[in-house]
Amino acid sequence: MEGSVPVAGGGEAGKIASKRRRVAPAEKEKNARIKRGPGIEVKKIQDKKLKGKVKYTERVFLEAQQKTIKINDWLLPTEGGLLEADGVERTWNYQQVDIVKNVDVGVARKAFDLTLNELGPYSVDFSHSGKYLAMAGEKGHLAVLDWQQSRLISEVQVAETTRDVKFLHNEMFFAAAQKKYVYIYDKRGIEIHCMRDHMEVNRLEYLPHHFLLASVGSTGWAATHMGSLHTWWQQQRLGADGQIKVWDVRLLKPMHSYFAHSTVTSLEISQRGLLAVGYGRRVQVWQDALRTKAQSPYMNHQLAGVLRDFSFCPYEDVLAVGHSEGLTSMLVPGAGEPNFDSFVSNPYQSKKERQEQEVVQLLDKLQPATIVLNPDIIGRVRKEPVEVQREKQAEADAANRQVVDEQRQVNDAKVKMKGKNRPSKRHRKKQTNIIEERKAGVKERIKQEEVDKKKEAADAERAKAVENVPSALLRFYKK
Repeated sequence: MEGSVPVAGGGEAGKIASKRRRVAPAEKEKNARIKRGPGIEVKKIQDKKLKGKVKYTERVFLEAQQKTIKINDWLLPTEGGLLEADGVERTWNYQQVDIVKNVDVGVARKAFDLTLNELGPYSVDFSHSGKYLAMAGEKGHLAVLDWQQSRLISEVQVAETTRDVKFLHNEMFFAAAQKKYVYIYDKRGIEIHCMRDHMEVNRLEYLPHHFLLASVGSTGWAATHMGSLHTWWQQQRLGADGQIKVWDVRLLKPMHSYFAHSTVTSLEISQRGLLAVGYGRRVQVWQDALRTKAQSPYMNHQLAGVLRDFSFCPYEDVLAVGHSEGLTSMLVPGAGEPNFDSFVSNPYQSKKERQEQEVVQLLDKLQPATIVLNPDIIGRVRKEPVEVQREKQAEADAANRQVVDEQRQVNDAKVKMKGKNRPSKRHRKKQTNIIEERKAGVKERIKQEEVDKKKEAADAERAKAVENVPSALLRFYKK
């Protein structure tokens, strides 16, 4: 959604003078995000050489900031939308009907309701490009839609309980958590794989940078990565007290909390940091609820059925909500990133571009071991255990000895030719073999000499200390 939604009236964002344009608050905030911290006061520096270096560094930073602003104006031409209220009004009082009336026709088409009360409640998920929508009814109804074009791609009835659905690395494959196992389907709805290690799964989550599918259920939670399985057993707990806590995983402590009138069943964070909270028949959206403590919700919506699941659409100001009566698509201004990166998620990519993107994603894939709470671990050199180092060294020594033995056998098997068996050449070969054979013994002898030197030094210090001891106390010293 482009620009702000004029639900209630409002004045101009700023005035343009005849010669110089005043910088709007939104532009000031954007420039402040690009700025690399406060500058250094050069006037207080007495050293001329240091003063010149600092001036040069500050000039480089300023030029980089100005270039970044110009590049963003070209590459990021669209600004995010925002729901604005006038005067004493509050944004959470506005209904979807009010928002739809004040947007253009193309945006208004994205707000709709699908009545599917026989096979629900429904779980929903968007593809990474935001073009496709996957739906999974609890009674086995699976469907993939091109939701912006209102076109059904595939539909299948698996005839068993389905608890969740999730797209994989692109829209060609999706996973469904069914009654006992997790199944993988292609875009046409054909089953291609059964993951029997994921049992009685309630929720699914896919990490695209790791190619990792994680699940949680009544037996614990598991993650499958390229055919390998990692399982952790733990007890699952819900916030029965109605509290929503925002945690800083770097410090492992809660930053602030919110209170809901009922037990929260669904949480979702949009690309621009909006927090969606769902419980019962109600959906609340909070703005800037992660960085700071918000005082009131940004939006509030009442559903026709009991909530099951919801998902923000990437690069769109849309929240898809699955409930017992079907599917609801609601407009949430400011939720999606207004500009997409075609190298990351391109909703208009061709078949060849999708294949090339798969190759790039595999090359850039992160290992599961990089999922850690401490970000400082990434980038460190991981030292191998001493036992592993000794084993590798023993293997290297054995390989060297094998090479020497093979070369010796080759030399012995060679046919003696005229001029090829001179005494000087034979002597060089013997010396080479002697050096290789003696190398290990020399190393051991050097180590033993170092140990003997340390022992002699310790004995000398002890003898020197005994010289100054009275004869009556000599019996207490070890000889």
